[in-house]
Amino acid sequence: MIDRNIETDRLSLKIPIMEEQYLLWNILRQEIVWQYYMSIPERFNNDRKLFQESLNDWSKQEKFFRKKIDNLNNDSDKYTWTIHLKDGTVIGQITVQPNPKYPENPKIRDIGWYIDPKLQGNGYAYEAAKAILDYMFTITDIEEIQTGANVVNMPSWKLMEKLGFVRVGQLPSSHYDKNGNQLESYNYILNRELYFSKNSETKKIK
Repeated sequence: MIDRNIETDRLSLKIPIMEEQYLLWNILRQEIVWQYYMSIPERFNNDRKLFQESLNDWSKQEKFFRKKIDNLNNDSDKYTWTIHLKDGTVIGQITVQPNPKYPENPKIRDIGWYIDPKLQGNGYAYEAAKAILDYMFTITDIEEIQTGANVVNMPSWKLMEKLGFVRVGQLPSSHYDKNGNQLESYNYILNRELYFSKNSETKKIK
């Protein structure tokens, strides 16, 4: 079995465990984080206040986080890492998962991440994402990652472009602003060939 734990200069990317999920929940439930990372489930009828109240209730959210850990422990095809500083501080999460647009092709994936807002601007998201892309394109047989970022979320799509993602279009996203207006999303693609052409220092393992 391949060890999925990854070390970078400043970070430790580790397979998630339940003991750290409460810390991640405290990051994710901040509106500045979830508004671009999560879509409001249909049962909330796009009511941000009601969704926030539910998200703030750990007694409800704990079930979701336990299910996440159980799925990962049962050989889920979702790759997820908790992002730690080298001193052990939990600062976020990064996930590469099946792309729902291509259920018939498991070699096309989606990617997403979030970082504690107090620590944003330090390059941690880039460092974590670069390490994960190295892993996905050298260790696994995943061929392509297709993802998106809301147009108004410039730091996110700027980071994707820095990582080598190519913008291929713009479509309505599954996110809405505080006034209920649907947000637009830039769509991005990064495949194995593009990645290695932009990262010639990365050694191909497969």
